[in-house]
Amino acid sequence: MIAVVLLVCGLAMLTRNLADPMASALGTLGRYMVILGGAVYMVEVMVDGFAMRYFARTWAAATDPTQKASLLTSADAVVHTWFALFPVFSGVFLGLAMAVIGAAVFRSRNFPRWLGAWGLLSGTLCFMTGLGAGLGLQIPGALPIWISGVTLGATWGPLLGLMMWRASSRGE
Repeated sequence: MIAVVLLVCGLAMLTRNLADPMASALGTLGRYMVILGGAVYMVEVMVDGFAMRYFARTWAAATDPTQKASLLTSADAVVHTWFALFPVFSGVFLGLAMAVIGAAVFRSRNFPRWLGAWGLLSGTLCFMTGLGAGLGLQIPGALPIWISGVTLGATWGPLLGLMMWRASSRGE
């Protein structure tokens, strides 16, 4: 959860410092998307990390078969809610937000264009899987596409942070 907060803050700082007016506008749009997606992801983490743990422990401690069945039904509803949040997490947070911010970085004169293309590609791959999951489409190779997008995003972030740090030390 701390990583998500830091990611949202870092991307918000980035989008406030883009040189080109169109890049700045795209950055603002991306900032709102990353805030929305980050909030949804925080809910997803809470469901996975706390609600499911509660149901697992309570079910394991229950001795009455009726109580176990009731807990299992409730946990099943919570799991379906968790799965329903994935398209928003992948499509908005890792997808659209990163693609739009990548496009803003690509358009801006602050950073190399290839760095923006990296974020744009990462976000596009995650958006495709999030959209497919949200629409219930069976996309061939969806898992490798998603893993590629997440990996590109995970490697883009630290590199982007390093570039931001270097630019701030030069007073740009």
